[in-house]
Amino acid sequence: RDHRLVARDPRIEELVTELGRKTADNARLAEMAEHARVEVEQLHRSSSWRLTAPLRAAVEVARHGPRAFERRWFVNPVAWLLLPLWLLVWCLWLPRRVRLHLRHRTHRLTAAPAPGRGIRELGDGWFTIDGPAGVFALTSDRAEAIRFPTFAVVDCEIETGDGLLRAWLTKAGEPSVDLQTAVALPLKAGQHRFHARVTGPVDALWIEPSTSGEANRVRLRDLRVTEIGSIWILLEKLRRFRAAHGASPSAWLGLFRRILAGGLLGTARAALQSADSTIRFQQYQAWIEAYDTLSDDDLTAIRGRIEAMPRRPKLSLVMPTYNTPPKWLRRVLDTVRGQIYPDWEFCIADDASPKAEVREILSEYARLDPRIKLVFREHNGHISHASNSALELATGEYVVLIDHDDELPPHALYLVAEEIIAHPDADVIYSDEDKIDEAGQRSAPYFKTLYNPDLFLSHNMISHLGVYRTELVRAVGGFRPEFDGSQDYDLALRVIERTTPERIRHIPHVLYHWRTIPGSVALSGDQKEYAHVKAREAIQSHLDRTGRTGARVEPTFNGNLHRVSYPLPDPAPRVSVIIPTRHARDLLRTTVESCLDRTRYPDFEILIVDNQSDDPSAQIYLERIARTPRVRVMPYDKPFNFSDMNNMAVAEASGSVLCFLNNDTEVIHGDWLAHMVSHALRPDIGAVGAKLYFPDDTVQHAGVVLVPDLIAWHAFSRFPRSHSGFFGRAVLQQNYSAVTAACMVVRRELFERVGGFDAEAFAVAYNDVDLCLRLGAAGYRTFWTPFAELYHYQSATLGKPVTEARISQFEAEAEAFRARWGEVLEDDPCYSPNLADRIEDFSLAFPPRSFKPWKHDKATRSGRAVPSGRNPTG
Repeated sequence: RDHRLVARDPRIEELVTELGRKTADNARLAEMAEHARVEVEQLHRSSSWRLTAPLRAAVEVARHGPRAFERRWFVNPVAWLLLPLWLLVWCLWLPRRVRLHLRHRTHRLTAAPAPGRGIRELGDGWFTIDGPAGVFALTSDRAEAIRFPTFAVVDCEIETGDGLLRAWLTKAGEPSVDLQTAVALPLKAGQHRFHARVTGPVDALWIEPSTSGEANRVRLRDLRVTEIGSIWILLEKLRRFRAAHGASPSAWLGLFRRILAGGLLGTARAALQSADSTIRFQQYQAWIEAYDTLSDDDLTAIRGRIEAMPRRPKLSLVMPTYNTPPKWLRRVLDTVRGQIYPDWEFCIADDASPKAEVREILSEYARLDPRIKLVFREHNGHISHASNSALELATGEYVVLIDHDDELPPHALYLVAEEIIAHPDADVIYSDEDKIDEAGQRSAPYFKTLYNPDLFLSHNMISHLGVYRTELVRAVGGFRPEFDGSQDYDLALRVIERTTPERIRHIPHVLYHWRTIPGSVALSGDQKEYAHVKAREAIQSHLDRTGRTGARVEPTFNGNLHRVSYPLPDPAPRVSVIIPTRHARDLLRTTVESCLDRTRYPDFEILIVDNQSDDPSAQIYLERIARTPRVRVMPYDKPFNFSDMNNMAVAEASGSVLCFLNNDTEVIHGDWLAHMVSHALRPDIGAVGAKLYFPDDTVQHAGVVLVPDLIAWHAFSRFPRSHSGFFGRAVLQQNYSAVTAACMVVRRELFERVGGFDAEAFAVAYNDVDLCLRLGAAGYRTFWTPFAELYHYQSATLGKPVTEARISQFEAEAEAFRARWGEVLEDDPCYSPNLADRIEDFSLAFPPRSFKPWKHDKATRSGRAVPSGRNPTG
């Protein structure tokens, strides 16, 4: 942009901003249209759509008369012959449907310890859980089983030793909680009643202990599941609506319009979503009370740590103000003055607020505390100019950015000081954050990863609490007014360009409460669309400065998040797609033909590694497909070894880029390979993974998370395809520690540099995770993208280990992985120690695995001081 033209005609700036807003709108509409297209395709493939064709035909005739027959499908005689049969079925089905809407029957469930599941009886109804989880078998007092899927009211009363409960109603015998069928119970022990949707056979109560020792006790007093029809949920919704809105005609009219638009089932599901949000809110309140509330002992210990510090770095809080409501201005001033750590200064610039009370309040507090430094600007210059004015007052070693209506917990600056002392070369420090409403209720915690470069280009993961070395902020020129709205994002990008990843530190504690008030981005991402436009301008400016030629940023997921795309070179490098297989003709045919028919990449070959397929149909197909110009079939006459099969194929491949692909996958979109290769060619990227779905359009793979007990699990497994996941992580490009080789792209030179797959230690399991970690140790990040999509039928060829030999091999490979990568398992840099390590939904950890330095004289992990509980990033 030519800023001289902008200075000559200010309307140009407005038009550019408006163009960016329209571009974001168009991208959002295109994404919504794509989601709608996928849903329509799924509907048209359903049996119910085909069965109801005669009824739709009759309705069309009733509406349009003879003109309806102009449509080609009306001449189909089969549809008209089926119409009487369809009407008969409908008449038989309708009474049953009415009964389902009105049903109401209660199952009182009795729990008994499941054999071999780590539960020990203590007497008087109390049990203790010896392992990582315990499973109680449930039996109903009714002869009939619970019908599913069904709406239900769950009544439970459970006692625990420490008052916390992490439990689900689910299926027995599973190695972990199946999120498709599990019903989460509230985390606070006691008596609860809530609505739920039961989607599977509820015959077990799964409990994970939140503590050890004597407090690890549980007693079940009452557990009932009442099946109800949607009409009962509707009545409950009407009762609550009346309590909230009284007899307001306009409110009731709006409610009935929504009910008519969504139908009974849609209204019931919406009400359950609200109930689920309430349970998540209650869970976070329990988490705060248990793990994020400072006791008197904590405060005493923190003050002792501060007194014993070898040095106390001075921190300069920088805050612009403009017409801040007095209530929130006093609140932010009080939370800063209430900091336990004393070595700070509060640099405030008022941007010529018209309201005199803003100046009065600021002056009042400056008289109370000499550490508060003020500047009152004569003219309004907007947020960047005001922030720069506040920055001019800063004399501290680090600046801390804070907004004029947010809050800090009392130990925020103390933990920042601990991090600086432990890592004196740190240039950027950031923390976890949550939101706080006008009543002071906290919600929506964002527990972050270590510095995640590609996730940072998808959204501003640093944001709050942002701490920067003062000399670096001044060296890059402070805040830039042309990026107002995302000026902090732009600043972070420019500072990061002048440092290295190990100097960017994350503190896994909630040290910032972001105020949710009307008009705030914290309340809704679409409150200030111009901020997202400015964010993309800042990212694009960063890409241009860092020499990423041709890289472009564009909006994604309703325009509030970002996607960076990289161009392919011309000519594009050859890709060798390697597919190991054994038997499974139909699966292999789907994989190969979807590759050949749908992939739009210009230059690729397919290498099929056949592991002794003796099924005649598979042999015939392999012989036929081998005559296809782009396909080669390579025999592998040894016992199954996934790693060795792929390594052998790489030795024979002609491509400079490798794509490892399972024989039970199916390509969805034609640009999948071009997109993955464009990222694999980036000099800092090792392996690239795709987003994979089960056949029912739920997520099968959205990155791999590493945890101590289960070693590795797939993020967001069984989430709906369109679900955004935890703070957008199911729909954003980002770095993970590993991705699955069910669909993985990597440059051949890197694959060979680290020695390929480890065929000796990991013949079947963990070979892909091990490869990603070895690439990471060599300095190459693993990248996952949601924009390369395939179906995955998951281990359909080899299946899960069931024989004694297979189980023994799996356990041996698990132990070998723990021995090699135990340090990473303890603290996955792409996951948070505040999130659960046994289920794939990014829910809260009870207890969290992060250290509190005031409770540990020497908080160490792997020999490195980590008072915040995180290892340095690589």
